[in-house]
Amino acid sequence: MDQGTRRATERTNQACTPEARATSSCRRDNGFSLVEVLVSIVLLGAAGVVILGAVGASAQGATTQGHQQADSQAVIAAGSEVLMGIKPVACTSAASTYLPQST
Repeated sequence: MDQGTRRATERTNQACTPEARATSSCRRDNGFSLVEVLVSIVLLGAAGVVILGAVGASAQGATTQGHQQADSQAVIAAGSEVLMGIKPVACTSAASTYLPQST
């Protein structure tokens, strides 16, 4: 048994008198200190903010990408209609339908 382990064993075997309780040799570590708890709360809060920011940026990017893709599909559809000779029919109401002209 090395000297450090022997000293720790001797300290635990000693009776803790009221005078000895005031010194660090007789104190027990029963839990976390207030500083440790506060630091862990701050770190978890910062990690949560970073994660929420990343999720928000991802959602915004997906929305922008979806709009760009819808715009490009509309341009492609309009171009293909021009190439096929189909003239677009103006929609007057939501109930009207798109009917290609027969040739």
